[in-house]
Amino acid sequence: MNTDPVNPSNLSEIVFEAWNKTLERVRNDQVRLGDSDQVANTRRARVWVDALAREFAEEYDRPNFHVFWKFNPSEKNPICGKLKELLFDIVVCQLGDTESLELKPRGLKFVSQSHWLVESEFEKNTREILLDLSKLVLGAAKYKMFVASHRRKKMEHDLLDRLAPIARCCSSSLFFTFVSHPEEWFSDGQCKPVIYRWSVESDSWLLFTG
Repeated sequence: MNTDPVNPSNLSEIVFEAWNKTLERVRNDQVRLGDSDQVANTRRARVWVDALAREFAEEYDRPNFHVFWKFNPSEKNPICGKLKELLFDIVVCQLGDTESLELKPRGLKFVSQSHWLVESEFEKNTREILLDLSKLVLGAAKYKMFVASHRRKKMEHDLLDRLAPIARCCSSSLFFTFVSHPEEWFSDGQCKPVIYRWSVESDSWLLFTG
């Protein structure tokens, strides 16, 4: 019997739902008029992270679970009460309880288990992707996902090949998702998200359809 409270079986649903909501939100963003391309793309990338985090938060809306992300509009960091983000773009975790060392102890929260770590980087510079993917190697979570922008099909496979040495160092189930670059979100030629999963058994990236 599988007692794992978290599994990736509906990751595709989470990603595609977030993608559709992202496009809907940026197309209704009237403030984008007059912005430089760089500013507009940065804001659109934030919308994507926010939409993806909201889908994870909805999926794991359970007692003692928490989703950390920078743009959460309604929650404070339950550990320190200040920052909403916790080391990575998105963190899905469980919280434990302890007490402070005071005459009248206060209840304190801490991360007892990390389930999902997510990083999103739309820069097409390979060095930036290597840097952020390396961050996932540092984290302790059963599932991890990196999001990058689509390239030509051959370039995507070449990129995944270059990332294989890092994937081998990731002691987790690692996913890599391609979505269209923010500058293409208003074009008719945008590509749908594509998800790959690193297979330890075959030592390669396999298309994920779960």
